[in-house]
Amino acid sequence: MADLKGRFKPEGFSATFSSVALVAVPLVIFLLHALFNGGVVERRQKGDVRVPKGTEAAPQVVFAARLGACSDRGNYEDGGRGVFVPPMLTVWVRNFDGWLMDRAEGNEALLKDSGFTAATYRNYLAIKSRTGSVQSWSEELGFRSWLTKLAEDPVAQKVEGVPDSATVAQIIRNSGGGPGRNDMPVRVDAVAQRMQEGLLSAVKKLPSLLDGFKISQTVDHTPETFAAFLTERGMTWPQKLKDDKLKFHNWLETSRLNLCLTIGGREFASMKPDANGVSSIRMGVLEGQTSDDTIQKLLFRHVAPVDTEMEKWRDLVATYGVDSKASVSVGLRVIDGKGDAMTFKMASLVNSGPAEYALELPLRPVLMRSIAWAALAGVLWFIVLVSIYTGTLRSTVPAGNTEIENWTQSPWSASRVVFAWWLAICTGCYLFLWAMKAQMDVLSGSAPLLLGINGGTLLASSFVGSGKPMVRSRSFLEDIVSEGGDAEISRLQMLVWNGLLGVVFVWQSVSDWQMPTFDSYLTTLLGISSTAYVGYKVTSK
Repeated sequence: MADLKGRFKPEGFSATFSSVALVAVPLVIFLLHALFNGGVVERRQKGDVRVPKGTEAAPQVVFAARLGACSDRGNYEDGGRGVFVPPMLTVWVRNFDGWLMDRAEGNEALLKDSGFTAATYRNYLAIKSRTGSVQSWSEELGFRSWLTKLAEDPVAQKVEGVPDSATVAQIIRNSGGGPGRNDMPVRVDAVAQRMQEGLLSAVKKLPSLLDGFKISQTVDHTPETFAAFLTERGMTWPQKLKDDKLKFHNWLETSRLNLCLTIGGREFASMKPDANGVSSIRMGVLEGQTSDDTIQKLLFRHVAPVDTEMEKWRDLVATYGVDSKASVSVGLRVIDGKGDAMTFKMASLVNSGPAEYALELPLRPVLMRSIAWAALAGVLWFIVLVSIYTGTLRSTVPAGNTEIENWTQSPWSASRVVFAWWLAICTGCYLFLWAMKAQMDVLSGSAPLLLGINGGTLLASSFVGSGKPMVRSRSFLEDIVSEGGDAEISRLQMLVWNGLLGVVFVWQSVSDWQMPTFDSYLTTLLGISSTAYVGYKVTSK
């Protein structure tokens, strides 16, 4: 132990030892941080995901989220903790389709890219579950009666396209049909199709042919409504709704892929489900799933913000910490007719319900966080080693001074120590934020200003010199508050203000992931403090 203490004295300098010490400390910090935080992966939720009971959650809800790419049951497969890259996140959603449909009825903005209007959407919801024939048997009987009269009308028979009695009888015989739903719809064969095409051409030439063929008790058909009637003749509801169902299905799928992750109530539009990671979970896979439930599993492959979202991300870190236990849900962002953005967010049980649905979400990869702390520790440790093994932070011995033999006996310089203090803080915080945010433009306006103020103070104090003879170093603390062996208030106030603001600078950088920007009052205060220090040296000469 005594030998180790001796190593950390100027006379114990060794190039090999100092090099090993310089590497060893940040490396130990890196390994300890990585091992401790990497161990969180062992606390990942285990067991199958369970669908909550009706009394535990709303019918439409995000009810589970787990780190990594997971199977339908919730078994971990890949990318959990995000040791090297941002983590993946698997989210289970119950009844998303119903949630979206409910909100679309009152918010037309959600239908913007669906192909529906508000009216056609409501109509589709009203008829989408229908089966059997589109037209009723009474409508078919009315058509046959009108067609029979037309075939027997000598005036109508002169119009090209109107069928004769024999053709009409054959078509009615071949059409089949009946009053029961099982007997409907009627059959429309090739002969009937040609007849209908001829009829349509005839009524366009002579609309009066439609007299007596009514849509309702009081309203006759027009050529347009008649064309629609012929199109739907023999058609079933599934056939009629085929295009609308495809349009509706595409809208649901597009909306599902346009969902974004919300964490702690903050939406992150860049975090969307992977198209290959969206799946519907069949009945019987999850415990608690009922026939009324539709369960979707969504995989978010890259839980990390883009530049425009960093402010919200920093706020999230400041509120919940780097390992967040904030509520996790999904939301759908749309633009209304006025161009304003709105986000619809689903209810969630994740970190808002029973403990089995809790999640600890790392907001930055463990590797980068370990590098950040190692970089901060490495810079500070480098400054410490330089101060121990060189005279960089000590006063220059003036020529002719016989009391001080070499730099190891020279007193510590307050201006050099303060400048090194800010140099270590600004450099260390810069490397910390670079590693945390993977960005290089992390400097605030205060960092260069602080270095400029203290660099100017160092230059001015060196130029002015001291009016008192230099004495041997007694201790670090005594040296930096004393001038020529006498304690001075000008040094003390400079050390107190710079020390206090340095701690604030580091704290905010580490907690908020952003270098603080000191206002004009604080920078003026530091300037006055430094001026007082230099001014006192001038007056003491």
